[in-house]
Amino acid sequence: MHYFQLFIGLILFSSFLKAQEPFYFPLNEGDRWYYTATQDPMIRTLENPGDTLLVNGHRYFHTWEYYRQQGDSVFKIDTWNNYEHLVFNFAAQEGDTIYQKVFSPDTFVVILTNILISNGYLGDNRRVYSFISKTTGFNEHGTYYSVMDSIGIVSYGDFIAGGITVLGAEINGQEYGTITAVEPEIAIYPTEAILHQNYPNPFNPITTISYSLSSAADVTLSIYDLSGRKITTRVNSIQQAGEYRINWNAENAASGVYVYQLRTGDMVQQKKCILLK
Repeated sequence: MHYFQLFIGLILFSSFLKAQEPFYFPLNEGDRWYYTATQDPMIRTLENPGDTLLVNGHRYFHTWEYYRQQGDSVFKIDTWNNYEHLVFNFAAQEGDTIYQKVFSPDTFVVILTNILISNGYLGDNRRVYSFISKTTGFNEHGTYYSVMDSIGIVSYGDFIAGGITVLGAEINGQEYGTITAVEPEIAIYPTEAILHQNYPNPFNPITTISYSLSSAADVTLSIYDLSGRKITTRVNSIQQAGEYRINWNAENAASGVYVYQLRTGDMVQQKKCILLK
């Protein structure tokens, strides 16, 4: 009887120690993730190319986005405006708002929605933290993330357009889940710059314009009325490869149809949007 009690005690003590271990968010050069996307069922590979020194003096690893870790916290930087914010905190509790900032009239928040224990193809008994980053107000939209201990991000995306799901990974040389013989992509971005339709559309008074860059480029994003008069220039800088989202607050503009134009080097793309007040 005493041996059985000792055995149970060791199991419980082992489980307690495991629960106290720091959450491991892998950011190692050469780590790979095998994933599918909502709009593309083909299995693709993302490889961590190493860290990059950015203008704010911090070094970031460019995986799904630009990340750096500091203790229990992971920070993300938007390279189009060099704005960094807390995106994950593994010391937080379910329901905690881990980050909040007001961009009048909207408020941007990051919330830890739940913590689960995995039981599936990427490994059992691993903590999985689910976060939502969203704006609340006129331009409400959001992004979801699920982050697994020792694997990293296993799903993320937009509530409207969908996102990616990780099927397997190679972390520090160890394999998890489904590993397929796919050559790693140089980037997860398209082979050229792509301008997406704004959302929401129609809108009042804020909308989000997104675009993708396959490589570094001198980027200009401007908005015009139908007479060709320039209303505003939202971006005018050199940007690295990546996904970008720009908000346009048309509070001082009249209702009507507008054209937003993306210029990257010699390539020009444009789309129409509708402001309804």
